[in-house]
Amino acid sequence: MTNALREQLAWRLASEPISEQQIRQVYEAQSERFTHPERFALSHIYIADGDGAEQKARALLEQLDAQPNDPQSATSRGDVFYGGHHFAPQNRNQIARRMGPGFAESLNSEALNAWQGPIKSSYGWHLVWLSEYEAPRSMPIEAVADRIKAELQKDQREKALSEFLKEQRQGREI
Repeated sequence: MTNALREQLAWRLASEPISEQQIRQVYEAQSERFTHPERFALSHIYIADGDGAEQKARALLEQLDAQPNDPQSATSRGDVFYGGHHFAPQNRNQIARRMGPGFAESLNSEALNAWQGPIKSSYGWHLVWLSEYEAPRSMPIEAVADRIKAELQKDQREKALSEFLKEQRQGREI
């Protein structure tokens, strides 16, 4: 009897072929899953939290607006920041893990190559120079088709197994 059940199960779990149409439907319905998030490369001037820190950051921003400095030299006008003053391109989630969600959400992609802020982080106040911005972009369907196909096949197998087990349980005490 065990072999007969195994054969029935194997037959049931044999997946129907996944069509290009099914893959495209998942790709279009769940497009947010297949998008590279926006990314930012930035430098920042850190002002340690304390009395007057926000005002100090605002005054420094006015000075930078009046007398522009390149980000490399301008970072020395603030306090030492042990996480570094220059960030390679990162998405908002990566930046939020380093600096806090409020900091990441405050980044303005339109202020490229200009100082913005002051922006509050979990460490203190920052003036931010956004040196690069990459807009969100969709992954081509060709790059994710195999992943979608594997997910659809897994769903088919799980559904077939569930139906098989349900049929086997009917009329039996377990």
